[in-house]
Amino acid sequence: MSQLFTCPVSGPKQMVVATDASPYGEAAVAEAMGLAMVCATKLTVVAVLEGNEEYDAIAPDRAEAEGTRLKVHLDAVRAALLERQIEHEIVVHHGDDPARFIIDDARRLGASMIVIGKHGARRGIKRLFVGAVAEKVIADAPCSVLVVRTGS
Repeated sequence: MSQLFTCPVSGPKQMVVATDASPYGEAAVAEAMGLAMVCATKLTVVAVLEGNEEYDAIAPDRAEAEGTRLKVHLDAVRAALLERQIEHEIVVHHGDDPARFIIDDARRLGASMIVIGKHGARRGIKRLFVGAVAEKVIADAPCSVLVVRTGS
């Protein structure tokens, strides 16, 4: 659980956590769950199944494997949230702009905070843009953003 003992957010009791099943996403979820318990806050878990129609048509197995990996991760997240009795919602988007979905959901929900990993699952050319999603969320978020690091 989080080492914070006071709630760092005020106003509407709603937090958004972004996850992609990477170690960074898992760390963000763990931190957000700790905060949600301390703050008695509803937690909305946002995941984006990234895809490109042309690439997915050429490599449908990759798209299916990514979908399966994300589903397994979100099932585990849901179980952990239920076990801790944290009020929650899980939202899955499909598209190629994760930051936009995260920001739009935070705005729609009137979130007090977004929790995001320092990096996400970096695939293909996106390996060159380390932390690009986190940077975009920080720049455009309608609320505070907590960036979570991992030990690696």
